[in-house]
Amino acid sequence: MEKEIVIAEEFCNTKSPTALRNTLLKFADLMSYGKTVEAVQISLKIFKFKTNVETYTDVVNSFHKLFKVKKGKDGNLQDMFMKDMEAVLDRVESIRKFISDEVSEILEVLKQATSLLQFLEEVVDEDIRNLIDAVEEHSEQFVRESTVSDLIEVKRFFYPILKKTYGDEFTDFFSLLQKQLKSGFHSIPAKINDCMENLHTLKALYKNVANRGERTKEIIDSIVDRGKFCFRMESQKCEVIVKYKQDKKNVSHNSSDLSDLRSRPSFNECRR
Repeated sequence: MEKEIVIAEEFCNTKSPTALRNTLLKFADLMSYGKTVEAVQISLKIFKFKTNVETYTDVVNSFHKLFKVKKGKDGNLQDMFMKDMEAVLDRVESIRKFISDEVSEILEVLKQATSLLQFLEEVVDEDIRNLIDAVEEHSEQFVRESTVSDLIEVKRFFYPILKKTYGDEFTDFFSLLQKQLKSGFHSIPAKINDCMENLHTLKALYKNVANRGERTKEIIDSIVDRGKFCFRMESQKCEVIVKYKQDKKNVSHNSSDLSDLRSRPSFNECRR
């Protein structure tokens, strides 16, 4: 567009006003402005910011209203005046510098992954790395270890974003997204898609591990409160058995059972 403006100025033997030139350049890059507006729109819808969103909602509405009014029956823009565009595009421009192509790509993927984001919000403060150890034990459905790794990576990526409270500057959200992208994370959009395709299985795996953790805590509490330890020497090896009553039934655990309990992540939680 810069070249075309110069040609037009030479042909008309006149110099375009700076404001007009800038607006023409922005109009030439209209697709990019549309992507910025869409990124803002997706963010407002998915992350549900509670403060200082009116300004950005107004930008989105103004942009869409501008082109809705100016479209003819054939879908083409009609009677578009520079003064109509200038104010709206200037407002979009003030936001666009915070939204890179990589950020836009992630937001575009998230548009179809709101249920995954809701799940991440539910487990945001939990350490889900133990899901890797449980993959082989999960009997309900098959889930690849790489998919679980993707979930762990996606959670790490979004952790500071989900935990942060955004104040007066909505653009802080986009800046934080960009910061995360520069922190060594790779292929996040692809990993989000992988997690979405397997979300049901991942949730089932998480629930399975969570239930197992609760059961582990119950067993450990019973051992600590009511357990009686028996030690027996067999072939120069000490065998340990712990016994207690649970719901009027006799329960016992041998050395192998106790070792298994010690290896579970929830064992360390019980010790705290």
